Amino acid sequence: MNSLIWELADGQHDFADIVQHLNDAFEEEATPVVERSTAAVRGFVALGVMKLVPEGGAVTWTTEPGQVPQEQSLEPKDPDMDHWS
Repeated sequence: MNSLIWELADGQHDFADIVQHLNDAFEEEATPVVERSTAAVRGFVALGVMKLVPEGGAVTWTTEPGQVPQEQSLEPKDPDMDHWS
């Protein structure tokens, strides 16, 4: 479910669209879909990998895969996940 949220969070779909896609794709498996979707989006925001934009707000960065925004850098990380804090 989270991977579909990630795919749809491209600046072209609002939260209601995403929830409808999830409901269509997973039906009862994702119930309650609004609550589970909200929790997933909050998790992405908390991790710093998603930003919420108000309705009508401009997305001023690329949403293309593999693009790092100019004001950010990706530092190499140790493959040991325990050191990723």
